[in-house]
Amino acid sequence: MNYEVDGRIVNLKWVRAELEKLKQDREVWCDAEHDAKVEEWDIENGDDLNRMTRFLDDVPAGLEYCVHNDYFLQYVEDYAYDTGAVGEDSWIANYIDWEKAASDLQLNYTYFKFDDTEYWCR
Repeated sequence: MNYEVDGRIVNLKWVRAELEKLKQDREVWCDAEHDAKVEEWDIENGDDLNRMTRFLDDVPAGLEYCVHNDYFLQYVEDYAYDTGAVGEDSWIANYIDWEKAASDLQLNYTYFKFDDTEYWCR
């Protein structure tokens, strides 16, 4: 079981739901009163639980998703096409300064850094 929170786009609602599942799963193991099994669970899942908890504790409140900084430029271009702001075969797309567009869009996002990984969150 591996729940990475440093993918290209992190859906915070999904991370919260997965964290709750992990916590409930651990409670079931703890209720079973089998120390060896709890220890086994902690070895297999403890890092994921701790990392997800730290991530959610650190990310600013009220945000829905975070885009990895290294992916943000591509995200902006994809977003422009996906929302219809730029047509798929539009000749105008050749003249768009995507770096400037990304820089401008970042004004609407919150910068967040976690374990040396940078995100733009909204």
